[in-house]
Amino acid sequence: MKISYVVCKEFDFIQVQLEKQAKKYGFDLSKDDDVNRLNLITDGERIVHKRLPKGKIPHEWKSASFAERVIGTAYDFLHQLDVTIESAPEDTNDCECCNPEARAIEFLTTLNFIVGFLSGNGIHEFTEDQQSTFFSKLGRDGAQKRHAPMTALRSWAIEQYQYRAAEWQSANQAAHALKECVIEHGRTINAHLSKENAQRTIAEWFRKSV
Repeated sequence: MKISYVVCKEFDFIQVQLEKQAKKYGFDLSKDDDVNRLNLITDGERIVHKRLPKGKIPHEWKSASFAERVIGTAYDFLHQLDVTIESAPEDTNDCECCNPEARAIEFLTTLNFIVGFLSGNGIHEFTEDQQSTFFSKLGRDGAQKRHAPMTALRSWAIEQYQYRAAEWQSANQAAHALKECVIEHGRTINAHLSKENAQRTIAEWFRKSV
């Protein structure tokens, strides 16, 4: 499924709002130099908060203010939203990841929060500990939201397996029997398993549940 018109218009709106907030702190998102600096700041955030393997933390991160770091993170989310919109397939039924529309909405929700945060005065009152918590929470909440549908599907599948476990001699046999109903249930909650890999994935869920 392609991303809806409403989400695309929201992307245009939040992009303009972020550009306005960035200008308040001296960033012009139409200029390559400013964008490159934001990218280096974001690399530092990813390393510090373990979203990237350990590496040399860029000087741009070390010298950046909290507000500049927040803008860098917001620009990273904006880029990911743009990629999600541009690369959304026509049909996601065979996609193991969550629905791209739902993922785009998650990015929009986070961006609206960050832009609102940047427009207020509270950003200047954060302590160092609060700043670190802010970035960690953004990453943690985003990961939890992205994986929530698949986590719910795994729990549902394990319940079906445990209720009828005596019927099968192995986890793989159970996965073969339950594959179609698990795939169908997954589609109703935006958790998509490909038919090619579903049995192996489901069997692994069952093995780890005992």
